[in-house]
Amino acid sequence: MAERTRQLQESEVRYRTAFMTSPEPIVLSRLPDGRYLDVNQGFERTFGWRRDEVIGKTSQELGIWTHAEHREEFIRLVHEQGRVDDFETDFFTQQGQVVASLVSANSISIDGQSCILTVVRDITEHKRSEKELLSYRDHLQDLVVERTRELEQAKQAAEAANLAKSQFLANMSHEIRTPLSAISGMSRLIRKDPLTPAQADRLDKLESASTHLSATINDILDLSKIEAGHLDLVDGPVQVESVLSNVFEMLHDRARQKGLQLQIEGAAMPDPLYGDKTRLEQALLNYVGNAIKFTERGGIVLRTSVLTDSPTAALVLFEVQDTGIGIAPEHMGKLFSIFEQADNTMARKYGGTGLGLAITKKLAQAMGGDVGARSSPGVGSRFWFSAKLRKGPALLAQAQDESTEELVRQLLLHSGKNVLLADDDVLNREIGSLLLQEVGLAVELAEDGQQALELARAQHHHLILMDMQMPLMDGLDSTRHIRRLPDYACVPIVAMTANAFAEDRDLCLAAGMDDFITKPVEPRVLYKALLRWLNKTQDKQ
Repeated sequence: MAERTRQLQESEVRYRTAFMTSPEPIVLSRLPDGRYLDVNQGFERTFGWRRDEVIGKTSQELGIWTHAEHREEFIRLVHEQGRVDDFETDFFTQQGQVVASLVSANSISIDGQSCILTVVRDITEHKRSEKELLSYRDHLQDLVVERTRELEQAKQAAEAANLAKSQFLANMSHEIRTPLSAISGMSRLIRKDPLTPAQADRLDKLESASTHLSATINDILDLSKIEAGHLDLVDGPVQVESVLSNVFEMLHDRARQKGLQLQIEGAAMPDPLYGDKTRLEQALLNYVGNAIKFTERGGIVLRTSVLTDSPTAALVLFEVQDTGIGIAPEHMGKLFSIFEQADNTMARKYGGTGLGLAITKKLAQAMGGDVGARSSPGVGSRFWFSAKLRKGPALLAQAQDESTEELVRQLLLHSGKNVLLADDDVLNREIGSLLLQEVGLAVELAEDGQQALELARAQHHHLILMDMQMPLMDGLDSTRHIRRLPDYACVPIVAMTANAFAEDRDLCLAAGMDDFITKPVEPRVLYKALLRWLNKTQDKQ
């Protein structure tokens, strides 16, 4: 019995020690009046009352609950359930400070007396941190909303600026190409007449300036398309030998005039290959044109080889090697940068915008390749670019591009057919009319889209050449109206315009046109389009 008593006394001491030393406030209160029987040191530290100040008093007398309704709800839960878990409320300290708390309680019996053992956990710091986090989150949300708004405004401003830039370039293209087309056309017509040596020399210089201006405009427009992400590559059959041959044909006269030899060294290629033939020629023309410009004696070699060959594609290397002035090592790093030349002082001697190499680099990269150069001052330079050409099923052999003379001969078979030419520029109408009459076509002229519609309504035409920008009614609206006329659903309508952007081409095709030619118009390009569409209409008859 004595041992049992000793054990109970020791147990009571242990529980008493745990009760008193617990860091969390613990309260033992009596039921039903709720008077405090005991509190621990944690209660004293947290709430500021001494133990002897609270024993025998109720929580109401102490004024410890900040919300009376919370106290009533707590008591109700204890009576109904016998326990309460994590009841969240606020308490006042003796000094009037608020302590955010989680309260847990159990009904117990001590010596036959019903009591409540209440444990309080101080969550003030947790609530403060939570409030700060919520405030920070709300602030972040406000920042995100504000930043999103700023980014949207910046995006709209950038889009507006890009649209304004595109519209400006489109207008400049139209305004420059229209008189340029007249200059190019008139110079070709003048060359048909007998000329004195002095006149021929002056005409050569005029055509050279016209060609240079046209190339500059094309470079600027190409660069703007690439930077705007509007560069569309056309996937079609590519004969590398034909690419080299075309570039050779276009530039060998210029090389010969400087006394330079232009040679081709083409390696055997896998067949068939597919890619953008026009862009390959453009990139190669940039290189060869530069080589001719910066070479005074010797020659230029166009060379091709296959770098890698897989079952699905071939990486083809295009090289242009010259015996020109060369480039100093310190200038090599900026060769392919926009508006840069190896030495900007060269721009004063040789001219040029510094766009050609930058465009070649972007074209090569768009075609899955790259660019590079090696050079020695006074010895020459070697420029290269690579392009990945797709392999695919063999198609019927493509006919070689006919010469201008051959196109004229074939077009004369359509002699007498009616062609309607609509253009608001008097010089372009005159030049276009003469080019059409040279191949035996009967020409009717319209000064605007409304007049073109009236002429089409009055007489049937085998083909229509339609300018895009015209007064009264533009070429797009005129085409839409003409397409609704009897017997005009299948008549070829070809845009012949100074609006040179891809968007312009899309607008023309969407309006019902069949083809798109940009000014200045090369006779060969015009005749090729005429022959293609007149042959098609003849085949359908």
